[in-house]
Amino acid sequence: MPASDDESLTAASPRAARPFTLAWAVIGLSVLVVLIGARAIRFSMDVGPGLKEGLRPILEGTTTLFLTSFTAFQINGVVIGLMLVPGMLYWPFFARRVGGELRMTGWVHFWAWVELVLNQHFFDINRFLAPWFVVTLPLVWLLPAIASRVERPSGAVVAVGWLAAAAIGSLLAPSNADVVGLVAWSLVNVWLHRLRIGRLERLGLTVLAIPFVQLLVVSRDVVLLSWPILTLIATVILVRRIWPRSRGFAVASALAFPVAFLASGVGILHAAFDHGGRPIGDGLAYSFCETPDGSRVVAAVPMCPIGGTDCQDGHLLVYDPERDWAAERIDVFPEEGRFGRLEQVVCMEAEFQIGMCCVTDGDERREEDVLRVSLDGAEPEFGYRGKPLTRRLVWDVANETIYYVGEYVRVLDRRTGRLSEDLDYALEKLAPGFAPQGAIFTAEWGSLHTGRNSVYISEFARGSRIYVADRDTGEVSLLTDAANGGVLGVTVDEPLDRLYVNSLYGIDVYDLATGSIVATLRTGTLARVPVIDERWNLLYVPCTVGGRIEVFDRTTFDHLGAIAIGIETRNALLTRSGEWLVASEVRTQVAWPADELARRFRRVSRSR
Repeated sequence: MPASDDESLTAASPRAARPFTLAWAVIGLSVLVVLIGARAIRFSMDVGPGLKEGLRPILEGTTTLFLTSFTAFQINGVVIGLMLVPGMLYWPFFARRVGGELRMTGWVHFWAWVELVLNQHFFDINRFLAPWFVVTLPLVWLLPAIASRVERPSGAVVAVGWLAAAAIGSLLAPSNADVVGLVAWSLVNVWLHRLRIGRLERLGLTVLAIPFVQLLVVSRDVVLLSWPILTLIATVILVRRIWPRSRGFAVASALAFPVAFLASGVGILHAAFDHGGRPIGDGLAYSFCETPDGSRVVAAVPMCPIGGTDCQDGHLLVYDPERDWAAERIDVFPEEGRFGRLEQVVCMEAEFQIGMCCVTDGDERREEDVLRVSLDGAEPEFGYRGKPLTRRLVWDVANETIYYVGEYVRVLDRRTGRLSEDLDYALEKLAPGFAPQGAIFTAEWGSLHTGRNSVYISEFARGSRIYVADRDTGEVSLLTDAANGGVLGVTVDEPLDRLYVNSLYGIDVYDLATGSIVATLRTGTLARVPVIDERWNLLYVPCTVGGRIEVFDRTTFDHLGAIAIGIETRNALLTRSGEWLVASEVRTQVAWPADELARRFRRVSRSR
């Protein structure tokens, strides 16, 4: 007689696997506590410079690993984890039964903790849920222990405990999207309690569930795609355990249950992730600019894999806000064999200039360059006079100069056509040991301070020093060392005489009159340069990994909320009229009336 499914899984796991599993749980939890604590301490105003300097190695390590391996870990790791979840419940390679209980093999526990540390807490997809998962993990053990001591069904006690935890968390959650994550987290743990598995197995499966709960709160697209898939998997497993021999019934139930569930739930979930804006175009826009006359908004749209730099195409979308955001497309790579990732676009009178990454020009490969797109219909061309340039541009309109900032820093005088490298030499003297390999320096379109006649330039990612250069003489001095693990950008708030310095996990705000930090803003991971709304006294901070635009009060620095736009959001733009905020996520570009956003975040009076 052929063995039943349960009989085929009776071989006991080696006893040595249990200490191994417990050791990985202890190591994993320890790493999570250190990472979460380091980020919280670094972005606290109550911490002195000495401790912040001491945290530099941790922040530098996370920044380096993030920039070098985010795509591989984040995408591939979650996909592999998704493939393991249904299989490990039945396949002897992943798990075995011991005394009627499921015991996962040691290497599955190892993978669960590695994936959790690397994918979720290392990259900090959601700064609210990350510590919540760690704080509530003990409930995996405590609730069954409590249930065993009371005269109540254990399932009911566990369900009430987890739903109570979700209710408490919902009172603290900063957005509806986080509430969805809390509820999903509790439901996963209630379902896992129903399985006949050991305590370490329940902990391991709980850890494996965290990446999916995290992804659930990233964007509406992820919700609508992952929810039916995960529901289908859960239903198949549940029905398979209850009716192991009724294949037809299992299949029918697996198809019917998700449909009924989605019919009642998708509307609620969709509302939780409603960004409230108006979709205006397709594709991820890395950046936007506004034409000098203010009549058009231009989006730079690279055609790349999510999170990748291997872009085979790209184009510009030129929007007319007055004509219902009608768009004209400009293809910037008319020739085969010429492409790259469009990053920062700058709108000038007669042309668009685009800072580029990872350029392929025939047989030549360059880490960076500038693409010049003339408005007279001429073919787009790389570089200035054939010289590779940069990823970032700062256009000094008053002085008719352009700062090309990246691996090198060059300054173009548009009146004479002279391209100077004097500023680059001066910066290299102040930054000893920085060999030109990849992008070293960065600046943004908001790096100019006309009142101080200065431009602010920082080291990029692998350094945290910030420099200030005189716009007339080019004289350079060191402003400060942010000790944040790696600066990603700098932006001037000239009316308040402040400098915003964004890094992987937040923003430091400097008072330029005193050189001191006046605020540290904890944001989602990979904070982009803030968009300043002077009219309504707001700061909008797009965060690429968390899929949100964080909103702060510009004066008090209170966190007012977030716009759940979606993952991969990059640099946003507020039009000079203050009428529109435009931003993009991985699939869509979105526009919001700025007045409506101000009312949404309860800003009822304008800044004076």
